[in-house]
Amino acid sequence: MENRLDLHVKKIKETKNNIKNIYKNSNYTWMIGFSGGKDSSVLVQIILESLLEIDKKFYNKDLHIVSSDTLIENPIVLKQLNESLDIIKSFCKLNNLPVIVHKVLPDYNESFWVNLIGRGYPLPNQSFRWCTDRLKIKPMNEYINKLDQNNKDVLTVLGVRTGESNSRDLKLINTKIENSLLRKNNTNNSYVFAPIENFSLFDIWKYLGESNLKYFKKNNNKLSILYEDSSVGVEECPSSLDDKLQKGCGNSRWGCWLCPVVTQDKSLQGFINSGNDWLQPLMDFRNDLIKERDLLENRYFASFRINKKTKVASLIKYRFMDLKEKDGVYFLPKKEGRNKIIYGEYDNKNDQLSWEGKFIKVLTEDKYKELVNNNVINPYNENDITLPENIVIKLNKNKNNNKLTTVGLGPYTLSYRTKLLSKIQELNDNMKNFGVEVISDEEIGLINELFDIVKNALKKDKNSIEKIYNKVNLTMESERNAWKQK
Repeated sequence: MENRLDLHVKKIKETKNNIKNIYKNSNYTWMIGFSGGKDSSVLVQIILESLLEIDKKFYNKDLHIVSSDTLIENPIVLKQLNESLDIIKSFCKLNNLPVIVHKVLPDYNESFWVNLIGRGYPLPNQSFRWCTDRLKIKPMNEYINKLDQNNKDVLTVLGVRTGESNSRDLKLINTKIENSLLRKNNTNNSYVFAPIENFSLFDIWKYLGESNLKYFKKNNNKLSILYEDSSVGVEECPSSLDDKLQKGCGNSRWGCWLCPVVTQDKSLQGFINSGNDWLQPLMDFRNDLIKERDLLENRYFASFRINKKTKVASLIKYRFMDLKEKDGVYFLPKKEGRNKIIYGEYDNKNDQLSWEGKFIKVLTEDKYKELVNNNVINPYNENDITLPENIVIKLNKNKNNNKLTTVGLGPYTLSYRTKLLSKIQELNDNMKNFGVEVISDEEIGLINELFDIVKNALKKDKNSIEKIYNKVNLTMESERNAWKQK
């Protein structure tokens, strides 16, 4: 039985042969994804090592090494990425390799802060992960499309590995092509090549520690130290490379400093624990965003649609979210910063819910819309956070079942967005002392422009806050009181 050192040497040899065969025997233009982390560093270096072993007569097609900067990257990781890109550029120039190094960024109009603060998108979570497509996938695809427009067949080369996660393993299985080293790329109907998919964590650190490309040795050692720092106080991570190989350390994931999809940002916390306490304001801001995401006072109960060409917003007045039901009791589950809301048991005959002496009349969908249209209910009223607690609706599609809904949570209110903009500008001034720009002037300008668009839409609509409070019709006030007493 082969030991893991022998297996490692065998994997390196096979991987380099696969890379050389595909490069020499196909006409693809390679698009290599590079994040600056351990896996993509191995990917790039083993490809460059393979190129050096190929006769230069085969250098008839370019390899594009492409990185993504989401504009909200961990500052320490971003610095490492930029330095790594410079080293790759100089190495390829020194060795006359057919490599183009590029970094893509999202359009400012699609940046995280413009969407979160300007458009009021709630913080991303597992069920509403709007950030990845706008900040990473779209800029990458635009770069690939430019290559396609030049009549170049693009091969996407990634540093994914089996065993990283169940979802990634499933994707690798589902994209496999029988008797081929390539996989289906379901994003753009081309192909994906994953040269190091069978590498273990041991193989990754072993290759980086003993790379044949001495040009990268210093940077590889620095990368190892960064993984050690990002694990301090979060997971056991020995300082020596040999111990890393034995313990399987340094497997933390790097990414955006405020990623809310993970419960705890272990790498950011690890960097802070290792002495980079200047990052603490970023962690505090992230945690505040997560706590405040589902607070009712921070959300409209309706929405907006903003035309990017005309810069005019239309109001989407009706939003609904389903109530949960258990043992006959309807409720909204507890969220971070928000308690569970219990509506009670449903009396189908009288169309009402009751709980501990409180009764809530169930409105038909048509009645709810009528009340909104007549300004009796204002889902854009920032001063009334009781709507979800006092309104239960039977949608037309649910007439023949017992499903009930309440008003849905829409984008952040203008008041909360204004507060966020002020807080992030203060954070930005603080982080500039450490050479970090959290938000750009261009983004702030776009955010203020979107504020004006939303304000104008509210002012023009008959359901605007100004008309509700300054031109209240006595009849409407009477109807409002009658509705609340039901």
